[in-house]
Amino acid sequence: MTTSTLPQDPETLNELYNATLKDHQEYLEKLHKAFDEKCETIRVAAQAKLKAIPESDPQSRDQVVQEEKAQLNQVLAELKQVIQKSGQDARRKLEEIENKLEGETNIEKELNQI
Repeated sequence: MTTSTLPQDPETLNELYNATLKDHQEYLEKLHKAFDEKCETIRVAAQAKLKAIPESDPQSRDQVVQEEKAQLNQVLAELKQVIQKSGQDARRKLEEIENKLEGETNIEKELNQI
């Protein structure tokens, strides 16, 4: 059995819950920005390569496009993994806080019944 390092009082637990949500949202926004920047870098690099290849060479141009597509798919796959992991971590923390809040509420109800 693990001991919880969460605070005891409901007000602090609610603040922690809201802070966890906010932190996760901010993290997702940073990920989104980094993803956009990486995609832009890949796009710019592909455009530079395409400018150097004559339009009379569709096979080479298609290869550049396919490489760009593969890089973008790789970046997207990495993003999905990071989002899934961070989502799971945030969800676990939020559930722990919710369970602690529910436990505190149940104890208060029992004490009020006495």
